[in-house]
Amino acid sequence: MAFRGPSVATGYRLGYACRARDGRRPGAVGRAQSARIGQSRDHRHEPRAERLDRQPRRRHRTHADPRIGAAAPGARRHDAAGVRGRRRPPGAAQGPRLRVHAPRRRAAPRRLEGPRDVRVRCHRARLELRLPPRLLRLPVRGALAPWRRQRLLVRRAGPRRPRPHRQPRARGGHARRPHAALDRRPPAVLRRRPLSLPDRLRRRAARGSRHRRPPRGRPPAPAEPQPEVRASLSPEPPAAIPARRDVPARSGARALPFAIPRIDVIMMLLLFVTAIIPRAAWTAYNDRAPKELNDPTFYVLYSDRIADGLGYTRLSGEKYAYYPVGYPATLAALKKAGDIFGWDRSIFSQKMMNGMFGAISVLLLYLIALRMFDRRVAVVAGLLQSFFPSQIYYAGTILSEAEFTMLFLAALLVLVWHPWRREGMPWQQLLAAGVLLSAATMVRGILLIFPLLLLAIWWFQLRSRKRALVQTAIVFAGIAVFTVPWSIRNTLAFHTLTGPSTNMGDDLCIGNADDAKGRFHLDGKCFAHDAGKTPQQVEIDRNREGLRIAVEDVITDPLRMPALIGQKAWWLLYNDDDGLTAAESYGHDQFISKYRREVLSFAANSVYFATGAIAILGMAAFALAKDVRRAFVLATFWYVIAIPLMFFGDPRFHFPAVPLAVLIAAATMVAIWDRRQRQLPTMERLRVRKR
Repeated sequence: MAFRGPSVATGYRLGYACRARDGRRPGAVGRAQSARIGQSRDHRHEPRAERLDRQPRRRHRTHADPRIGAAAPGARRHDAAGVRGRRRPPGAAQGPRLRVHAPRRRAAPRRLEGPRDVRVRCHRARLELRLPPRLLRLPVRGALAPWRRQRLLVRRAGPRRPRPHRQPRARGGHARRPHAALDRRPPAVLRRRPLSLPDRLRRRAARGSRHRRPPRGRPPAPAEPQPEVRASLSPEPPAAIPARRDVPARSGARALPFAIPRIDVIMMLLLFVTAIIPRAAWTAYNDRAPKELNDPTFYVLYSDRIADGLGYTRLSGEKYAYYPVGYPATLAALKKAGDIFGWDRSIFSQKMMNGMFGAISVLLLYLIALRMFDRRVAVVAGLLQSFFPSQIYYAGTILSEAEFTMLFLAALLVLVWHPWRREGMPWQQLLAAGVLLSAATMVRGILLIFPLLLLAIWWFQLRSRKRALVQTAIVFAGIAVFTVPWSIRNTLAFHTLTGPSTNMGDDLCIGNADDAKGRFHLDGKCFAHDAGKTPQQVEIDRNREGLRIAVEDVITDPLRMPALIGQKAWWLLYNDDDGLTAAESYGHDQFISKYRREVLSFAANSVYFATGAIAILGMAAFALAKDVRRAFVLATFWYVIAIPLMFFGDPRFHFPAVPLAVLIAAATMVAIWDRRQRQLPTMERLRVRKR
């Protein structure tokens, strides 16, 4: 028997068998026949309920709805079915009677107002009873008022059990945690299907064991683990499973806040292997040292100085701070470890470190998708990120993009690990995210004002604006862990106020001067006053004068800025094969054949534009989702895209935004697939073949 209403699902059999008037089973003709009690006029083929004790003795199986748990065995004889619930006990019906039991107040049973109130469906000698939602409403107020997701439990009542035993009250006053393991939602495969249990579990569910208090003076016996069946269904009766506290006890083992299921650990290992193989192959093919004066060459040079114990200095011994120190320090740590453990300072090991960072980024993206969506979205996002061409091409370069992306995704994972509540986050989580953002800022300085984006979201999401300000301050404190000490070092080294690096004024002048082209160039007014100065003085003056020139030119002619921003956006997003150019030392070491380069370039741009189109298609759903974390991810994507528009456009700068676009595209593809599956006919979706 199944009672179906708002959030009501039971599966206890009523103990009646379906027989037609002429003795034939209604299901024997190949299809289920249904009738309404008291409405059918043709009594010859009207299904009717007969008592099981009048039928030949046979073995009866139990059937349960998996949403409620295990079923009690089919009784050969009983008078009524008892229904009880914590806050929404149902009314009574005629025919198969329902006995009402409220927790503290007994209500008069409601009678049927018409023959259409109860539906009976006879199928395979089984009687299924359906009640309308209005019969399940009971006028109970106060603490016993009904609430939306309440489960109703059905128990058979017979001569030996005149009424169902009551559900034990929840301990500690937490009334919203009844039935413990019985209210878990099973997967969609088992939903709406009868669950047949073995005879052993059936007898165990019928015994109805209860917890007894220990004798006075004796310690309580250790609690036995609750046996579970598939889909989190318990064969024990509901009364045998006490309600649990909302807050775990201080004593005993506590669940790890960052525990990962075993299946996800296996999936992460597979994704890591999938991601590291193409990156290692590309690095082996591209095992060449950088040539000419460019960013990879400078990174190798200054990391050697740090590894040799000379500090972050030039060849002349002067202090240096043009590039952020994060990536050269990481390379220096790798080289120092090679000196200690015996491997040499090879170019392959330095490039392979970037490949390792890329593979770890795949795992971090998998965990982000898993915490925000489900395993399907996580697998799609992980596979797409593993084989994304531009993410692989940059593994063969000595550039900071791979390390920055890994640290940035790690900070995002800490922020979105738990759903965002209106009460706020714990300070430990915020501080950990801030420290990771600080480490990423030491690699690239675009995250220095990232907490302002968090403040804009928390300002409307949290209950208290004071709490939003406090959380933002904690994140800023985490960012200050690495940036403030290094800024103090630079200020003392250059005898002027300096931030984590000295290239900000240079980048602002290149992108916003009156002769700016929207892209990187080394000519114009920004480089006109470098003659006759020492390298350290050039570094300091270009940082200060570049900032002044950029601000003055923007204030003098602000109307040119929209067109200039459009040019920056074009140079930022127009292609995604710049990793090939960087691998060839920006044109100074062209070792890739023309045909192979065209194939690799076409693959990179095709995947890039296809992923971008799907991501744009799903951005509206991301922005309007109930989960605030999705809107935060979308805002973070636009933050990473918008920050380079303040300086100048280059395809290299959209590298950290690619994993976020992959996440949005993966969620969109899974949502489109689910929508298509729902629109297909049931038989076509199941692909049932006729035999």
